[in-house]
Amino acid sequence: MKTKLCRKCGDEKSLDEFSKSKTTKDGRYSLCKKCKSAYKKKHKAKNPGRYLALNEGCRKRYEARHPDRVKAQQRKADEKRRARDACDPPKIKARQAREAKRKDRALHPEKYKARDRKKANAYRAKNREKLNAQQRDRYANDPVFRAKELERDKRRRPQYREAYRKRRNQNPEGFRAKQRVYDAKNRERHNAQQRLYRVRDPEKYRARSRKYRQQKKAEKLRLILPIALDILRDELVKGDHEEKLEKVRAQDRTQDTALLGARYFEKIKARQEREARKKDKALHPEKYERQEREYQKAYYAANRKKILAKAKADYAKNPEKYRAYQKKHLAKGFDHD
Repeated sequence: MKTKLCRKCGDEKSLDEFSKSKTTKDGRYSLCKKCKSAYKKKHKAKNPGRYLALNEGCRKRYEARHPDRVKAQQRKADEKRRARDACDPPKIKARQAREAKRKDRALHPEKYKARDRKKANAYRAKNREKLNAQQRDRYANDPVFRAKELERDKRRRPQYREAYRKRRNQNPEGFRAKQRVYDAKNRERHNAQQRLYRVRDPEKYRARSRKYRQQKKAEKLRLILPIALDILRDELVKGDHEEKLEKVRAQDRTQDTALLGARYFEKIKARQEREARKKDKALHPEKYERQEREYQKAYYAANRKKILAKAKADYAKNPEKYRAYQKKHLAKGFDHD
């Protein structure tokens, strides 16, 4: 029996295990059938388009050379399909329904577009959290998608602002209530975004914060200015804060204005009390030092265990800092921070 050496695996095999070839002297390929099959599968996986084109070209050439044979094959396949469908009437009805739907879709595309849009909106409403998570993940990991989204937001920003302003003007009270609920629900996320903005561009963040504070201050002054003028006029005439507060409350104003007037009055009283306390502290420092020591003793007596635990934790982190005065202060229970 004649044998041949496979160039791929290196095994010596009989000629029957090699495919026939017209280009070689012995009429057989240099690779055995097994190695050739493995190589062809690997090459086909790497170049799928090439093999599809080859198959398509072969099919067209075959149809051009043998049209009668192709028609006979199609006729035979149709007969088989009709015989198979005859045993399964629901399958025929399903196919007819699909064909009718395809024709109706081609005739009335707008109707089906509206229906598809309705289905898509219902699916989004049902799976909003899942879709948002997918979008956030794609936005974080796909720079091309991120650039497209930023460009789209830049184009639509005026429209968003106009729609936002229109909704706010139509129902200001309901808008404020919804905004408060949203802020309370997403406070951590908002704070994280603010920290990120502050790290990226601190100057821009400071300028924006300054502008926001100025706007809030101007809005507050615009609301409080009439109340403040009344309070100052009453202060010049009488100088009695209680009577001024009663007068402000008695005026025919809205509930928000009255509340702002009361808060403004409370601020004035608190500021006067702080100034009086500061003057008294400057005149009698020993009295306030004694009060502070008594307050500290009471606080330490009430929170001794917590303070000792904190001091021990700090000592475990940095023993060099506490080694000099560990015994003295831990025995008394002082908070070193």
